Amino acid sequence: MILYRELGGLDDTFKWKTSIQGDTQFYAFFDGTDDKSATPEDDEYRNGESSLLKNFVLGIERYPLYVHAFSGGSEISLSKVGKTTKLSRGRYHHLLEIRSLEEAEQYIPMAYFDAYNGQNVLITTEKDVSIINDPEDWLLFEFDFSTPSKDIYYLMISHDAAGFDFVANFTEHPFQEREIIDG
Repeated sequence: MILYRELGGLDDTFKWKTSIQGDTQFYAFFDGTDDKSATPEDDEYRNGESSLLKNFVLGIERYPLYVHAFSGGSEISLSKVGKTTKLSRGRYHHLLEIRSLEEAEQYIPMAYFDAYNGQNVLITTEKDVSIINDPEDWLLFEFDFSTPSKDIYYLMISHDAAGFDFVANFTEHPFQEREIIDG
């Protein structure tokens, strides 16, 4: 895994509400991925990027966590365990609350599975996230760090299955010892 300072999902899966963009930001790229669909039974899925993501989230140790996902249909993995809301024709928002380590271990692989198969998935400490629902464009999450005293982080799992974007207003995170490459 390579960590880059430049964010991968900016203007594609999320936008900034304010010019305040957090203390910690990086994009993690997984080497050797391809565009094939994954199933939860695949060894590559169980032991690869999904495992890295799960360990990353478990290392943050902040609960409750909320998993938000967008989809073009009402049936994705997260829709079986969370709440689904129809936003507009063919656009759905899925929300799942994770209250414990055990729930995180159970549900984070489902979130990665949905992201790997083309859904926009966000893991965050925020239950209420601004959503841009422009009928002429993609559904986008809107990140807001205008309240600097709150412990907020956003972990956007890239829809292209190549990595994830981590944005936070705190500096402690499981990969803080790894080099983040500029450029």
